[in-house]
Amino acid sequence: MRNEGIVELYAPRRTLIGRDGITKIPHFLQRLSSKCVLVVTDKGLIKVGTAGKVTAVLDNANIQYVVYDGVEPNPTTRIVYDALHFYQEHQCDAIIAIGGGSAIDAAKGMWLFYEHPDTSFDGLRQRFLDIRKRAFKFPKLGQKAKLVAIPTTSGTGSEVTSFSVITDKQNGNIKYPLADYRLTPD
Repeated sequence: MRNEGIVELYAPRRTLIGRDGITKIPHFLQRLSSKCVLVVTDKGLIKVGTAGKVTAVLDNANIQYVVYDGVEPNPTTRIVYDALHFYQEHQCDAIIAIGGGSAIDAAKGMWLFYEHPDTSFDGLRQRFLDIRKRAFKFPKLGQKAKLVAIPTTSGTGSEVTSFSVITDKQNGNIKYPLADYRLTPD
């Protein structure tokens, strides 16, 4: 007989749903006293104007930002590190990820390595199916930067989950499944 247990749902602190949800972003960033925001997205969302809708809201609120549009499907360790260097170069203090799972996963990885530069992908990868039974403890996030996720598709749910998958193409296409409640965007 199968043992039916209790399922635990851990949700982000705040989820806005609706067409005009992006208009609330400046209030969130102003409460954090953000000085410069990194917008993480891909070239396709720049081209079709989706990212421009978010940056227009930031412009109207006089919030300084820079855009990293180097995200590709199945984000790689290289993309995570490139975005991290871009973030540091521009001295950002908040992140907005716009896109599907790839942009949000890349932003989660970049956020993690910004806050904890001594961390390694191999040390973080999930070794157990149940993230409550892990041997390695994820470092705390949100101490130096906050992550806002804006989904553009119905699919991965990365904007409300504690998971991220990053591919290491330089070492044989290793997939790093990162899983911890702390990876859930703010």
